Amino acid sequence: MPSSRVVLAQTCLITAFDGSYTAFVVPFTVSTFQDVSHWDFLTALDLLAGAVFSLDIILRFNTAYEPVDKKRNGDLVTSRLKIAGHYLGTSFLLDFLSIVPAYLEAAVIMIPSYAGDNPTHRFLVHILIIVRLMRVLRLPRLLQGLFVRALAGQTGQRLLTLLPFTVLYLLHIVYSAAVLINLLGCFWLFTAKVMEDPHSSWLTSVGETDMSDAPQKDQYVAAVYYAMTTIATVGYGDIHATSTTERLSATLIMFTGVLFFGFVISSLSDLISHMGGTARRAVLLRQKAEEVEAWLQLRQVPRNLGARITAYFSDAWVKYAEEVPEQSLLNELPLQLRGEAVNCFLSGVFEKMEVFRHQRKEVLTLLASCLHPHTTLPGHNLSRQGSPADRLWILQTGRIQMLRGLKVLQEVEGPMVFGEGCIVASKVPQAAKRPFTFRALTCCTLWQAHVQDLIPLLHVAPSMATDLLLNLRYHIADASEARPHQSFWRRELEWIDRYLANKAEKAGRRKPRDKKRDLVAEILRSHSMPSTMQSEPSSHLGTRQSEGETSYPGPDDTTDSGKESGSETEWEEYYDASEPRSARSNASGASSSRAPSSNDSDTEPSEGGHNIDGDDRMDDSNLDEEHHQDHRIDIPPERRNTGGLPFQVQRRLQHP
Repeated sequence: MPSSRVVLAQTCLITAFDGSYTAFVVPFTVSTFQDVSHWDFLTALDLLAGAVFSLDIILRFNTAYEPVDKKRNGDLVTSRLKIAGHYLGTSFLLDFLSIVPAYLEAAVIMIPSYAGDNPTHRFLVHILIIVRLMRVLRLPRLLQGLFVRALAGQTGQRLLTLLPFTVLYLLHIVYSAAVLINLLGCFWLFTAKVMEDPHSSWLTSVGETDMSDAPQKDQYVAAVYYAMTTIATVGYGDIHATSTTERLSATLIMFTGVLFFGFVISSLSDLISHMGGTARRAVLLRQKAEEVEAWLQLRQVPRNLGARITAYFSDAWVKYAEEVPEQSLLNELPLQLRGEAVNCFLSGVFEKMEVFRHQRKEVLTLLASCLHPHTTLPGHNLSRQGSPADRLWILQTGRIQMLRGLKVLQEVEGPMVFGEGCIVASKVPQAAKRPFTFRALTCCTLWQAHVQDLIPLLHVAPSMATDLLLNLRYHIADASEARPHQSFWRRELEWIDRYLANKAEKAGRRKPRDKKRDLVAEILRSHSMPSTMQSEPSSHLGTRQSEGETSYPGPDDTTDSGKESGSETEWEEYYDASEPRSARSNASGASSSRAPSSNDSDTEPSEGGHNIDGDDRMDDSNLDEEHHQDHRIDIPPERRNTGGLPFQVQRRLQHP
């Protein structure tokens, strides 16, 4: 695992070798054409580096990795085949080429047939050493990520307690400059070594000294001195180019110096912000850390608490910092195009959620146009207990904790939908406030829909309203520990049960008898409220069977006279808007033609005499006539093990 001690130790070792050996020693050995025919310090260091990098290759083939796809939210890939394929497709070739020269050096020294004085063999080794220089290509990524990784996790917490943030940032700049100057100096020395006549290179005119036969360390110092004075634009003229090749090399060094000192130092933040995601997070970290340190000093926060606060911003905040202003981009799109875009983003999520899986694409596009992206960091609350229930959330990735007071009731993981109680808040006063605190356990990617945007959509798609209410019914039953009638959710459960029973009754009138509708009726009867805790039920919602028991009608239940019971109620009329108006008018005509029964007088009147969304209902009968089959209540497969249901019902759900 990436978090194991072995992997962490190996990562630190590789980072140390890349930051020292690869950044400074490899360019020097390449520029001086190191003699590999005998043992010396550099040869031993090459062999040691080859062994370390070989061990790193073996370890990478056995280490799980986190995919780039953010939707997985930290899920690790542990399949050895996938790990090998991922590594072979990323940095394996570069890592393999970097270890080959070490084994060839060992062969030249230890195997007699590879005599050290054989110029062909030495030339081959030198070529491979130059190939090893390709490992220097790892340095840009190392420099970009070193600063952020140094401040993240436990290492960052220790560093931040020892050194101020500004000191760490200054060390990062100094190290970057040292690596660049070393590379340019070695490049200038390499230019002199590859000349056909080394005695006509710049080494022959270092001031008034001929250094063509000087020790390699003296030549290296002179080359670094020239690179430093050139990129700092303070050249003294004591070292200058003597050929066309050297002039081209000097021009490249000067150009790099202009970029580095004239642009990088003066606007380092802007440069880093355009170099990649890791570098952008480094800029965000620098800005946030400066604000946090100033705030902690102003408030005189104790050292230990200040270190914990700073560590949070360096680890969690920067790791999950938003890189693209998605909300502002979506707001600039037209509503239809925005819905199509968000529907594309969430297509995989909708497929995994029973509430949305069977909805038509047009309905999902309308829902997507109402959604707004939201990211919550670990430990932050989405909403607090008692706050207004004014929105619904779709959890795309991450884990959410539900608390009542300080007690943890449940932990849920995406993808899932929660907060459905907002759609009945106008009918049930108890549902107008959040009964729980929703707190993020990990970085959570969510999409939220405000109730004022959601209600018109449910007006058009009543099947989605049915599924959302059924989903809410099971959430409440679970949260109430299978005793919903004893919770403060009684009124909301009563309202939902009435609506669902009404839908089951209407489905029974329109369609043949089937097992699912029988099962729904049984579920509703098994979860009905005791009569002592609820008001007198309306006749179209069921009749009292015995003292202390309320029965909701099954699909085929009718009144004593054989006629259809009940009349169209407020929520029935609202949520059944997709039924063709002709069918509703015929049904109303049939009801008006018969004499009013005694049950009609008990029908519960609508509150205020109007619908939740007003009387101007939308008619979606032109969308898809076949969609009316979705009006029946489907029991999702993932809910077939719901602990809140009676054992007999669970068995029938599992074995219909």
